Amino acid sequence: MKVSIIKDAGIQAFLPSRVHYLSKNKPTNQPTNKPTHLPPKSEQKIKNSVAKSAIYFASGTLMSRVMGLVRDALLVAIFGKTVSDAWLAAFRFPNLFRRIFGEGALSACFIPLYVEYKDRKDEKSLGQLTAGVLGLLLAVLVPLTVLFVLGMDSVIRSWVHGKGFTDIPGKVELTVSMTKIMFPFLLLMTLYAYLMAVLNAHKKFLLSSIAPLFFNAIIVAASLYCYYADFISAIFLSWSVIAGGVVQFLALVPSFLKLKTSFDWRLSSLTSVPVKRVLKAFLPSIVGLGIIQFMGLVNISFASQLQEGSVTYIYLADRLLELPLSLVAVSLGTALLPTLSEAISQNNETGFKFELFKNIKLLLLLCIPASVGMWMTSSLLVSVLFERGAFSADEVAVVAAIVKVYAFTLVGASLTRILGQAFYAEKSTTVPALASAVGFVVHLFMAPLLMQRWGVEGLVISTAISTFINCFALVIWFYTRHGSLYFAELFWFCAKTLVASTAIIGVCWLQTQFFTPTLFLQKVVVLLSVVFLSGVLFFVAARLLRVEEAQWLFKRLQSRLKKKAI
Repeated sequence: MKVSIIKDAGIQAFLPSRVHYLSKNKPTNQPTNKPTHLPPKSEQKIKNSVAKSAIYFASGTLMSRVMGLVRDALLVAIFGKTVSDAWLAAFRFPNLFRRIFGEGALSACFIPLYVEYKDRKDEKSLGQLTAGVLGLLLAVLVPLTVLFVLGMDSVIRSWVHGKGFTDIPGKVELTVSMTKIMFPFLLLMTLYAYLMAVLNAHKKFLLSSIAPLFFNAIIVAASLYCYYADFISAIFLSWSVIAGGVVQFLALVPSFLKLKTSFDWRLSSLTSVPVKRVLKAFLPSIVGLGIIQFMGLVNISFASQLQEGSVTYIYLADRLLELPLSLVAVSLGTALLPTLSEAISQNNETGFKFELFKNIKLLLLLCIPASVGMWMTSSLLVSVLFERGAFSADEVAVVAAIVKVYAFTLVGASLTRILGQAFYAEKSTTVPALASAVGFVVHLFMAPLLMQRWGVEGLVISTAISTFINCFALVIWFYTRHGSLYFAELFWFCAKTLVASTAIIGVCWLQTQFFTPTLFLQKVVVLLSVVFLSGVLFFVAARLLRVEEAQWLFKRLQSRLKKKAI
């Protein structure tokens, strides 16, 4: 049985639009409900800064996501849903703590302070910050890793206690063994996240976004070895996670060393003022991010009570959601955080709001049509990516139904990410934590009720609802702090974008009416053709509707094409 590897399209848009308002004083004749516009030269000059940063991060993330999809396609095709359920559940644990202690909370709390001390040229505080934070991370995570590895058996058995695991002989034991092997991945990825945070604070995004490509490549190689050597070993696949983590971490070391960052290795750095400031923001941030990640653990526990494969189905749909989410919202948010932090450190309230407003518009311009496209092409997309080997057409239908629910979630999840960065730039981590808590509590009560009626789809519907509640809470809190974020203009912008998105609906509807592909190559050609034609018609419609960001993208593309022609 051959396994075809799909070098599929990781959807990555390039992300323009950094507009940094330089004046600290708002003109007196400027209406309060409308954004301030910059002179053309200033706007164009500053717009490129976040744009370039986001483009670099997005380009690297695109390559990593493509390899990640290849990894997932091989996992479900070669190993089947019993192993994929166990592997994904086992991988969730180190990934959970990595996102809490590493990429999420660390970036949100560390970067604004690092930028502040760097701008002030306060080398002493910078050295205490860098050394103290690294020391605390190691002091917490090394014992935590040992503790979890030793007590993993009872943790896993109490977690995945549903029929989807316990009714399958050996599945729970396999999950325990794989988790023990993969848990040290947490330590490797936290160190990687620390290096990435320092590099991002210096606005160096490309390498840190490419590094996960190496991690995914190692697992892809291990999966192919298992297939062609007729050695289908879940344990071997688990060890490849550790090997990939080592390579991903080491990839950033040379660039980090070139920065020659200050380090104060004295023990007193652990209790220094900069570290205390990080901890003050870090603890609420851990709570907020922990709630979001803990929801993933709860969802796996819920999914274990459904039919076998439910963990895998939710994960695959979630990966498709993460394509536009990571490549748009995460890339834009990562590039935006240092800029928002600079505006806050300069007491530039107007620039802070205007920067956020412009990037939210760009986010919506990309996420709304992506959401519509995910809904319309869900079946074809899932079939092209995963229908092969042990993954059947019936399973494609289940995942496609989940993708349709997640398509609605994309806009809410993206806005949550960007609005969260605004609070983190202010060093206010409590608000995102409380907003996450509200959504999580709703999910805990709603999920079991919806699961009784709709099964696995009910579980993801509950997740989608909690995401929008989280987003709405952040919007309210932002309004109480800063007033309106030009909501009237955002409303009309969304309306125009939705109208332009009808072009995508039309293209997809015509495809389903006149041509239903059956062969794999036909499906690939049709999918790529639909995506390309829908994208072109959407941006044409957006330009005709005078959507400013679409016009800016057209001008940008035209200038690039002229340069290449010359």
